[in-house]
Amino acid sequence: MRAIALALALAAAALIRLPAARSQLWLDEVWSVNLARRAHGAADVFLHLRHDNNNPLNTLYLRSVPAGAGFTRYRLLSFSAGLLAVALLGWDPEDPTRGIVAASLAAVSTHMVLYASEARGYSMMSMFALLCWRLLRPAGAPSPARAAAFAASALLAFLSHPTFAYAFAALFVWAWIKLPGERRARGLLALFAFPAAGFALYEVLQLPQEMGGAAPYGLWTILRRTGALWSGAPDGLPALAGGAALAGLAAWELARLRRQRGGEFWFFAALFAGALALAAIFPFPFERHFYACLPFALLLAAGALTRMFRAGGARRAAAAALGLAFFLGNGVRDAALATAGRGHYQEAVARMAAETPGGVVTVGSDHDMRNRMMLAFYAERFGPDKRFSYVPSAERGASPPEWFLLHGFFTDRRLAPVALSDDGRSYGLIEVYPYAGLSGWTWMLYRRGSFTGT
Repeated sequence: MRAIALALALAAAALIRLPAARSQLWLDEVWSVNLARRAHGAADVFLHLRHDNNNPLNTLYLRSVPAGAGFTRYRLLSFSAGLLAVALLGWDPEDPTRGIVAASLAAVSTHMVLYASEARGYSMMSMFALLCWRLLRPAGAPSPARAAAFAASALLAFLSHPTFAYAFAALFVWAWIKLPGERRARGLLALFAFPAAGFALYEVLQLPQEMGGAAPYGLWTILRRTGALWSGAPDGLPALAGGAALAGLAAWELARLRRQRGGEFWFFAALFAGALALAAIFPFPFERHFYACLPFALLLAAGALTRMFRAGGARRAAAAALGLAFFLGNGVRDAALATAGRGHYQEAVARMAAETPGGVVTVGSDHDMRNRMMLAFYAERFGPDKRFSYVPSAERGASPPEWFLLHGFFTDRRLAPVALSDDGRSYGLIEVYPYAGLSGWTWMLYRRGSFTGT
C-alpha cells in the first residue's frame, strides 16, 4: 500500500511539473544555453566559462541539446532530478508514513516544481544533497562503497550549484558527531576530502568569475518572498504567516530530534544556521540561494504533521487544516506556472515577424542586455526569412525602431502603460504577454505610431 502511495505521489509530481517544463525559457535559462554554446568542449565548461550562471552539470547537458529543440528538452535533466528528489524524500524505512507525507508536500511545492522545470542546476543540487543525507543516515562508520557514493554525490552537488556549500558543512558537522572517535579522522577523510578538494579546484579555475547579479533585495523582503514560496501562501502578511507556520512545524520536529540526543539534530541546526549566515554575508541574496534547505524543511514539517495526525483530536484537525492550506496555496501557484509559465516571449516575436513587411524587424527596449538576449534566442527559431535587428538605447535617437519592448515584474496586464515616448517618438501598446510571477517577466509590446490597444 505504501509503495502504491509513493508511486501516486511521484505520478502527481510528474504531472504537475510537466506543463511548467513545457513553458518558454526565461533569461537565466537562455543565458545558460548561450554559455553552453560558447564551450568548444567539456574542458571549456570548467576552464573558460567563468560565470556564476555556469552550473557545470547543467552546462554539460545543455551542450547536447540542439538549437531549436523543444523547451522540455532543455529541462530534462532538472525534471528527472526533481522526481528523484521526491522519491528520496518518500523513501523512509524508519517511518514510511512520514515519507509519504514528505513526498506529497514536495510533489506540490511550487518552489520545487519551479526548479524541477527549469534548465539550471538547483534541482540537481537538492537531489544530490538529499542523496548525501540518505547515505550518511545509517548508524556507524560508512562502508567503503557508501563513503565513495557519498563523496561522488557531494562533488556532483557542488558541480550542480555552489550553494550546496552550507549543506556540505552541515553534513560535515553531523558526520563529526556520529562517527566513532577512533575512526572519525579516517571516516571524515573518506567522506569529505575528495568533494572538498574537487570543489576548491573548480573555484580556483573559475577565478576571476563574472557575476550576473541583479538588483539586491533587503533581508525582510527575502524572508517574505521565501515564506511565500515555501509555504504557498500569498505574498505579504499571509506569506509571513505561512512561513512562520512551516518554520513552527520544523522547529517542533527539531525539538523532538534534540530530545533524542542524536547527531541528526545538529545537521539540521547547522543547515539552517548556514543559510542564515549566507543571507547575512552574501552581497545580493535571493530566495533561490536557500533552496538547499527546502527539501529538509519539508521533511521536518512532514514529521511534525505525521505526529500531530497520529495524536488525534484537535492536533489531527490542525494537521489536516495546515496540510490543506499548503496544498491549496501551492496548487494555485502551480496552476499559474502551468498556464502563464515564465513568459510568452515567442508569441511576441512571432507577432512582430508576422506584422512587419519586408525582411528586417527593428526592435528597441527598456533593458538592452535582458531583452536583447531573449529576442536573439527566440528570433533564431523563426529561420532566415525574418532578421531581427536590435537597436540599442544609445542609437535609438538616430535610428528609431518600429517595435519597442518593456519588461515588468507584474502579472496583471492592466498595469501596462497604454503608450510611451522614446526620444520624442510615441509608441502605442499592441499586446501584453504575462508570466506567472516567479521566474521570468511580463513583456509589453509597443509599435511606433500605433494606438489601437490590445
